[in-house]
Amino acid sequence: MSEQAVPTEWETSQFGHLALEVRGAVWRALGAAHLRALAGHKGSGLSSNDAYGLMWLILPEELAKELATVTAVRTPRPKGARYCLTVLDESNLIIYPWKYGDTAYAPLESAKMNLSDVRKRLLALGAAAGSDQLSIDHAAMSDEELAEELQAEEDFLHDAAEAGRLIVLAFASNPHAGVLRAFWGDASLGDDSGHLNWSHVEEVPPAAEPGGGQSRPAPARPLAPVPGPDTNNDTAARFDQAPLEEVVLSARNPAVPPDGGQPPTPDSETGSDD
Repeated sequence: MSEQAVPTEWETSQFGHLALEVRGAVWRALGAAHLRALAGHKGSGLSSNDAYGLMWLILPEELAKELATVTAVRTPRPKGARYCLTVLDESNLIIYPWKYGDTAYAPLESAKMNLSDVRKRLLALGAAAGSDQLSIDHAAMSDEELAEELQAEEDFLHDAAEAGRLIVLAFASNPHAGVLRAFWGDASLGDDSGHLNWSHVEEVPPAAEPGGGQSRPAPARPLAPVPGPDTNNDTAARFDQAPLEEVVLSARNPAVPPDGGQPPTPDSETGSDD
């Protein structure tokens, strides 16, 4: 069994015997969502990646569809959200996708998530413990507004806790190279700028398929090195190993022109960019 076909310790603790199947479903969902976003990007005719950016709405649908082939899935829609959450019934986990970068070199540790109220409340599930401390924004609210705000958050967290614990699926992709990298783990909100605190994070390995294949395209292979000179004396002689013809030099009669008195040959016609 190859290394890629073995679940990590964290994957096993989260998904149990379904670890490899969940991993494969995640990669299939990422690939399918990329193709849909790419079709929108090409169809829009935009030079920017704005249309491809709708992948944040597409991926939750593909994720639920692919994971449903592995285990029972629930798709509750948080109040105020434009997408449904993907909840695994057996492990009672929410897998929440987030596009953190456009290149394979984008550093996850410094990436910032655009924060909405839904995301803030979801990330509160990843915190080690809740906090009743009021923020500066709360100080400007009336008692009625504050009570309504805190009650809404309590209701949301209760509903989310009923659904399960949060796993963030962070990935990097672009319309030209596809999905480049993916990570998942346990995260909570680090600060108001959108930085995340990861209590655990690891790269999602490419899932092994039957027959030894992979569920995502293999990276481009580097070009083979240019072969060096052949130092083996038993090989055939090279073109530059032939003896050079001796050129006999003599003084030219100054009365004879260099071309021997023949008219110059016209140059052959060549193409032009003009």
